[in-house]
Amino acid sequence: MIQAMTKHLRTILRALPCLLVLATASRQAHAEADEATARARELFLQGVDLSDRGQWAEATERFSQALELRPAASIRYNFAASLARLDRHVEAAEQLDLLLADPEADAALRARAEQLLAEVVPRTASLRIALGDVTAEATLLLDGAELPRDRVSSPVRVAPGAHVVTATVDGAEVARAEADVPAGETSEVELAPLPTPEETAVAAVAQTTPESEPEPEPAGPRPLYADWRLWTGVGAGVAVIAAVTLGLVFGLEEQVEDPVRGNMDPAVLTWR
Repeated sequence: MIQAMTKHLRTILRALPCLLVLATASRQAHAEADEATARARELFLQGVDLSDRGQWAEATERFSQALELRPAASIRYNFAASLARLDRHVEAAEQLDLLLADPEADAALRARAEQLLAEVVPRTASLRIALGDVTAEATLLLDGAELPRDRVSSPVRVAPGAHVVTATVDGAEVARAEADVPAGETSEVELAPLPTPEETAVAAVAQTTPESEPEPEPAGPRPLYADWRLWTGVGAGVAVIAAVTLGLVFGLEEQVEDPVRGNMDPAVLTWR
């Protein structure tokens, strides 16, 4: 009995340093969490004060820093509201979506978030992207920023205006689509594959190829029917004949006199 208790005591003593380390680490983690919470609260209050003074850019920065330290729903709401004040409506809508998906957000805050979201969304636009034949290995980029492939399954919220969607493989662009999306509307684009380097080279060669030259005339004497001098002479002859004919007609008309009625002494009809 004593021997078993002694063995058990030795086991506890051997584990004691580990327990002490765990306890110390736990206290340290709690202390760091408390420090982070205190710092987040300080940044939050600074953001509120800056908001009251209309310094929205500075307030947004404070709320963002506070949110990194403690992702509380109240901090997220103020962060979204300050983003909206800076006309960064897409980012504001994204933060409000996260807030509404937070089960710890209370009903009053959720109601305010829904109201703000209803004001923000009409000032954004949506882009529905069809990947077409783009391979799964391709990296998607929206206006130069990487776009996770899972976000393409539903319309992507964007700012109103022109946007470019590209797909790259090993840094080379393989597909591209452009769209100009009005506020409050959804536009659809499909990534169109770009021509391969080989296809581009073939097209360039085709564009630089000179047009075919006219076939050279056959050697030897030109056939009589193909000689322009023959037809020129024929035309001149026809013109001369036409002129002579017209001259004769008009000459005859000038020589023939009008008939006379004659006279009755003697009683014959004569022509003068």
